[in-house]
Amino acid sequence: MGYHASYRDLDIDAQFSRGWGLDLSLYTFGKKGYENYYKERDNISFSDVTPMLIFDLAYHLKFYPVNQYRIPYLSGSAGFCGALGGGGKVNYYEQNVEKDDYLFQDTYILGAAVGVGVDVPLHEKLRLFAEVHYSLRVGLSSMFGEDGEFLGGLVPQMPIRFGLMMPFGL
Repeated sequence: MGYHASYRDLDIDAQFSRGWGLDLSLYTFGKKGYENYYKERDNISFSDVTPMLIFDLAYHLKFYPVNQYRIPYLSGSAGFCGALGGGGKVNYYEQNVEKDDYLFQDTYILGAAVGVGVDVPLHEKLRLFAEVHYSLRVGLSSMFGEDGEFLGGLVPQMPIRFGLMMPFGL
């Protein structure tokens, strides 16, 4: 769960548009999801939970397959990303042994995403939008385990975004 702000140099009047964009996303802690993940453990408690600011500098492509109505679109992006802050700790008991895990703590460097969305014109170039993307990020912390073994480093995310799109030159 979180908040998203974006500046993209895309031509929203073209059927196929492309350009660089800067996305800022604030991911907040979803306690219900983590409680579900740790449901097999006893005495679960969370502490030191802070939101994570993720930024992406990426090249974006957007394609409107139905040019006349311009409502559904397909999109993709690839570029550089990073994260600031974010973290937390969960404490629990498993087989009467106290354990700690650290939550969503990573340093991202590269990312790619594909998605689908809709944008509906409200007034001239002012539009409402909703989209869902499947993102893969390369994370430094997720690449190697505590004892140095290679884990792969790809962190999947599936954000659902919605909001208002408007040009800066209104």
